[in-house]
Amino acid sequence: MDQAKQKRGRLKDSPSKRMARMMFQLFHSFPEGGMTFEDFFDENCQVDSRQVQRMIKELKEISEEAGVTFHSPGPGRQSKSNPRRFLLEPPFLAHMNEQRLFWLSLMLERMEKRPMAKSQERNENGWMLYHLLQIQKFNEYTEKMKKRILYFEPQQKNSSDISSKLDLCTKALGQELIMRIRYNNRIRRIHPLGLFNRDERWYLVAYCLNKKEERIFRLDRMKDLEVSNEPFVYPENFSLVQHLENTWSAMINRSGKTITVRIHAEGTAAEDLRNIQYHHSQQLEDNIDGSVTATFNVDTWEGMISWVLRWGALIEVLEPLSFRERLREIAEAMAGKYRE
Repeated sequence: MDQAKQKRGRLKDSPSKRMARMMFQLFHSFPEGGMTFEDFFDENCQVDSRQVQRMIKELKEISEEAGVTFHSPGPGRQSKSNPRRFLLEPPFLAHMNEQRLFWLSLMLERMEKRPMAKSQERNENGWMLYHLLQIQKFNEYTEKMKKRILYFEPQQKNSSDISSKLDLCTKALGQELIMRIRYNNRIRRIHPLGLFNRDERWYLVAYCLNKKEERIFRLDRMKDLEVSNEPFVYPENFSLVQHLENTWSAMINRSGKTITVRIHAEGTAAEDLRNIQYHHSQQLEDNIDGSVTATFNVDTWEGMISWVLRWGALIEVLEPLSFRERLREIAEAMAGKYRE
């Protein structure tokens, strides 16, 4: 028994073990910018300064042979501006140019402001990207570009509340557990079937046990969410993609039929329709005057009202007649507010 313990101890303190441990330490320290000389003297590495210097030299030689960049600290004393760190650069970094890295970090920063990101711990890739920006190789470029590239979009005021609701809905959805919610001041028991995001709002598709039918619930209107321990059988024939494929917004017509909506668009509205696919059924016909005629097949036009109104006089609904009449009513009501 004593011989076995001695053998394990010799293996633990062998030069090859120490070398492998140093290499792993360097790789793990990469997001923080590497290791100082003092960092090598931990409880698992009982060596003196000369041994560490020799191992660092050997590591650098091995890295160069393997085509991996090994950064040694610059001259001068250690300080905040000159941390004097040793850095073993991961192989993928050679293919990561500063422009690509900046855009990845910008997308990550944008996503982290959304409720769904707040409900999760920062993932390893995101964590790595954030620390990559602190490395001198990218820092100057990043600081410059942050002042030159901005994005503006609406932000959820209650993102923490939405994120906690997302967590509960995701749990119930993944484990197929019945939920209890308060919606429009009524208690509902539901089978969660799917989550989707539309126009910066989160919705839950669920089978309502009270109404005996599928319903869509807005998360910001859901109160007192509870996930029970009572399981339900997720319907094999339910597909969230198929359930939503003909919708324009969160409004759904349960008749199973679709209607054809035709609009005439000009100016910037026509330009947007050429550049953006608003719905999978969207079909465009270019007109001689530069305008376009767009056709959509949706289950209801009610969800399109706000989208049409935002374009003002640049868009005219050609059909169906019921849609035109509804827009006329809205336009007359709006005009009445501005007559005085």
